[in-house]
Amino acid sequence: MADSGLLLALGQGEQRAWALRRALLRNAEPFATPTTCVAEVWRGGTGPNTNTARALKGVREVAIDSVLARRAGVLLAAIGHDDPVDALLVACAERHNATVVTGDPDVRALAQHAGVACRSLP
Repeated sequence: MADSGLLLALGQGEQRAWALRRALLRNAEPFATPTTCVAEVWRGGTGPNTNTARALKGVREVAIDSVLARRAGVLLAAIGHDDPVDALLVACAERHNATVVTGDPDVRALAQHAGVACRSLP
């Protein structure tokens, strides 16, 4: 499950991020991100955002429902964090039994509390 940081790295053309994306898609591993993370990085898909539009092709965008929203709220309360986008990412990963790709220590703390695996960009 990709966090906003990975999407930003893809949008900025970072080779490590693109290599990870290619590897996941080549190995038919699920590559998904919550729609809330898309909202954090999407700026129209043109101009400076062209790479982001390209990066999102083949990525499953997970819609947020009321069950995920409530789970995210519980996670936020449990560790005293206040970013719903981070908590929704972890709640989505938890639901889909996915690993979160992130470098964000707050996301890592949420994931640890939820028992969700994390990995960084290689």
